[in-house]
Amino acid sequence: ALKQLSFVASGHAAGRGGGHHCILEQEDEDSEESDGDDGRRHRKSLILKTLDPAEHDAYRRLNEDYADDVMMQFIPRFDGVVESRDSYGESIRFIRLSNLLDAAREPKVMDVKIGIRTFLESECSN
Repeated sequence: ALKQLSFVASGHAAGRGGGHHCILEQEDEDSEESDGDDGRRHRKSLILKTLDPAEHDAYRRLNEDYADDVMMQFIPRFDGVVESRDSYGESIRFIRLSNLLDAAREPKVMDVKIGIRTFLESECSN
């Protein structure tokens, strides 16, 4: 089942302006279940985010080059690229990521930026 998300964990708006979309994809009933922090069993879910080439490359490289690193438990697992069509029939590509908040009932998220700026040139209008 697919569900359009209005916000992602770090608080960024999804599906507003700019054509960025985040979709929650819940795996089917036959998929592996896991225990949530509330002790209940539930189906795992994935996040589909509009493909950004730089973000795609970063997740791909992290999952290939650092798969055994202890920090990877805090980074979504990259599960490939998905292609679909929007309501106008236009092709749209997504990166498929594991949902780190899947089992959390009331997650608390800290979005940390490292570097001298927290935006891409492509996000600027001037």
